[in-house]
Amino acid sequence: MLFRSNVYVQGAYTFHVSESLGLEASFGWSRAESDVVRLIENDRGISLLRLETPIFTYMGHLLWSIAYGKLRWFGGRISRFDLYLAAGGGVTDNQSARGLTFSGGLGLKFYFGSWFALRFDVRDQILSQELLGEQSIVNNVTATFGMSVFLPVRN
Repeated sequence: MLFRSNVYVQGAYTFHVSESLGLEASFGWSRAESDVVRLIENDRGISLLRLETPIFTYMGHLLWSIAYGKLRWFGGRISRFDLYLAAGGGVTDNQSARGLTFSGGLGLKFYFGSWFALRFDVRDQILSQELLGEQSIVNNVTATFGMSVFLPVRN
């Protein structure tokens, strides 16, 4: 693995076209680390990349809820959940990859009331990356945990 990242911060806005379809726009930020790049730089005495520079992702996804359900928590409260697929793309902007990124994944939302939900997502971002004059297709798998706040719609 050439790069790794342990923190990924993301903000997203989803517009629900229907009960089962949504359009999501998101922005993500991270920082890359690489033991391989550090080894090569130390061995050759050259500087290849600045490893502490940010990575930005600008993405758009179509979300499709494939399953709805209800869950009873330890014999008490009942809450709803959605299982959904995400497909889309966007742009990854860092020093080794500036270009189109394709993305797909699976997500799960647990609703607690009419305005709040906890959200789990796993997505695979596929992009072209170049280092030392060699270009390759890479998969960046992200697993995120977050919350959703729903805005009321006024008619």
